[in-house]
Amino acid sequence: MKAIYKYFLIHLKIITIRKIKIATFDSLTKYNELMINDLEAKITNLFKSSFIYGLGSIAQSGLNFILIPIMTLFLTQEEFGVYSLIMMSGLIASTIFYLGITSALPRSYFEYSDERKRKIIFSTGLMIIILGSIFQILVGYLFKDNISTLLFREILETEAIFWSFFAGSIGILIQYLLGFMRILKLAITSVFVNILSLLLSLFLIISALYLFPENRILATFIALTISQFISFFIISLIIVSKHFLFKVDFLELKKLLVFGIATVFVAAGHMFLEWSDRFIIERFMTVSDVGLYSASVRIGSIINVLMIVPFVQIWNPMMMEYKNDKDIKDFFSRIMSYFMIVGLVFLIPGIIFSLELSSLLINIEDINFNTLSVITSLFMISYFIYGFSNITTAGILYERKTHILPFIYIAFGILKFYLGMLLVSNFGLIGLSFIAVLISTCLPVTFYFVSKSYFSFNPQVKTILKSIMIIFLLLLFKYYEFSNQVGFIFKMAMILFFYYFVYTNFLKTIERRKIRIFLKSKIF
Repeated sequence: MKAIYKYFLIHLKIITIRKIKIATFDSLTKYNELMINDLEAKITNLFKSSFIYGLGSIAQSGLNFILIPIMTLFLTQEEFGVYSLIMMSGLIASTIFYLGITSALPRSYFEYSDERKRKIIFSTGLMIIILGSIFQILVGYLFKDNISTLLFREILETEAIFWSFFAGSIGILIQYLLGFMRILKLAITSVFVNILSLLLSLFLIISALYLFPENRILATFIALTISQFISFFIISLIIVSKHFLFKVDFLELKKLLVFGIATVFVAAGHMFLEWSDRFIIERFMTVSDVGLYSASVRIGSIINVLMIVPFVQIWNPMMMEYKNDKDIKDFFSRIMSYFMIVGLVFLIPGIIFSLELSSLLINIEDINFNTLSVITSLFMISYFIYGFSNITTAGILYERKTHILPFIYIAFGILKFYLGMLLVSNFGLIGLSFIAVLISTCLPVTFYFVSKSYFSFNPQVKTILKSIMIIFLLLLFKYYEFSNQVGFIFKMAMILFFYYFVYTNFLKTIERRKIRIFLKSKIF
């Protein structure tokens, strides 16, 4: 009996353990499924929002891109160089006087759930931005002669410089309100406002260029200022009337300024990094070369307009919103991988058809479109690679270590400046473009290793190496293209080949299966 009883107890224990194991397994399975589903939902939300904001980005960030064929039609190459340098001065001023509040707002906003508190934070930030805008207008008016001398080594187009600063001051107000719209997830409204602003800007600028042929540069900036003011008025009716309170929270004011001013130094370092090559060209070459180079950069920025900007607009607030989630590291790794895939989807046809794109958009006579095409391709690559910085700086932003970033930007800016001066005399504009790609590659890598101390994730090294290989092959193709007349059919075949390579080597089996199911449901 004792033996039977002992056997019964042992058997019962085994059954119980098995049930516990099964229950535990089921629970873990369900938990993992929930985690996976949650992760998938976040990724889907990111890409859906990025697509919607991408439509607005074409309008918001794409104005300068769309204006290229129009401006080069009405302006000479030298005038376009002058226009580009003045526009650059206004953008640099806006970078300084916006005080980083647009970047600081999401971090402070998501710290609270109380709606009134959130409105106070928004209102406090808006008042800071308004003061920054006023100072920018005053600086543009008082120091326009000095700015002109710095840009051109003579007093030239001073009134245009003032209006560039004026337009920029309103632009930072618009950026702040649009940033708040993204926080509120008013995607459709944001797209509508951006498209309306684009159409208004195009109408006024084209009218100014046509009606005032004696001073087209000044007329352009006045038209831009008027369009910016009207856009600001419309956005204010939508946002300010509902969310603005005549109240300042001085504690939040301090927090916004501490984080924001650090961001200003970051932005200033970034601007120095991005625009230093224009000063090199103006000093060692000609203003006409500045115009040609600027046009190439703007065409190359199509990657930035179509992909990077929409991604960043939704990524930055989302990154802050999800920072405490358990699956955040997996989320970052997946986003890193998908960012590369989507980037290559845009990059491959952009580089292969860069010659046709340049010829279509640039109306300047007597220029070498082959050279222009190479510069354009290199800047497409540069924008794509630099886009990874928005992901690799996560740890720095999470731990509020943004004071590190200006030193990195300035260090690489100085490196770029000196390398540019060494190479510009022998390699010209193409040499400067290669340097831009080199620096754009070094920056996200540096950010990752610095940020790793605070927040680490799998950077998908294998996928990165495959991407580098594709970029290298695309550059070889550009060399082959200029050595031989490559036809349209061959170029399309190359695009399909690269797309197939990305499809088979970058996507997992389950991801390829989902794509096939989606395509079948839509086509058949």
